[in-house]
Amino acid sequence: MKVIASNKKGAGIHSPYIYRLVTTVLCDTFPYYAYEKSSGWALPPAETEQWKLFFRVVNFFQPDRIVVWGEAGNQQVAFLSEACRKAVVERPAEPDSGKLSFCNELVVWTPDALFYPEIPDEAGPAVWLVSNLHQPGAAAFFDFFRKQQKVTVTLDLQVAGMIIFSDKLQKQDFVIKN
Repeated sequence: MKVIASNKKGAGIHSPYIYRLVTTVLCDTFPYYAYEKSSGWALPPAETEQWKLFFRVVNFFQPDRIVVWGEAGNQQVAFLSEACRKAVVERPAEPDSGKLSFCNELVVWTPDALFYPEIPDEAGPAVWLVSNLHQPGAAAFFDFFRKQQKVTVTLDLQVAGMIIFSDKLQKQDFVIKN
């Protein structure tokens, strides 16, 4: 499996879709309207920036459903729902792969709530965001799914990971460095 290293300007990315995702969403510095709400959070700056990244991703994909697994504050979950007001937001109490539809949903995984659901044959479009990728459990989780054939695209963003399920994209793995 070839991992394509890139920077925030999209060097080395040949897929127009992924190039646009990297350059206009993941590495965007535009101050979105909802960013003001994050100024009062009692989170380290790096974690606040990660939630801003997740906000941009939700805004880009516009999922029907957002599922947040693990410990995320109510403020952060409400923040994500601001990016896509049509989305139903769920916070399941217990890990249960039956709660995942793999169809037009965006799932946020925090390191305290990782489990390994089985991926159905008909998966996608769906996006998973893995927070705090520098933590060993999150890194192993991301790496496990990166190797799965049913996962189409992975993007290692250093602080977070993105896993994309889509039958319209070819299998590719990227590492985006600042």
